[in-house]
Amino acid sequence: GTAVPSVASGYLTDGSIDKIFFWDPAMAGEAQLQIALMLVQGGKIETGTNLNVPGYESLTKLDGYDNVFVGNAALEADANTVSQY
Repeated sequence: GTAVPSVASGYLTDGSIDKIFFWDPAMAGEAQLQIALMLVQGGKIETGTNLNVPGYESLTKLDGYDNVFVGNAALEADANTVSQY
């Protein structure tokens, strides 16, 4: 499930959970800054918009919403990789 590596590392190590998913807050923040900059400069956010941030190179509009777009920047960690984060 979704978790913070620093909190979940013990559970991953002892086998209580197998894998976690999360986002890099710095990259998510950079994506938000790029959106703000584009809008201030008169740009438009739409399906396929490239924010030039890893994981946010081709935004997808979330069904059912007019102004919600998502990237593909989810990270995952397991007992072998959690120490990288």
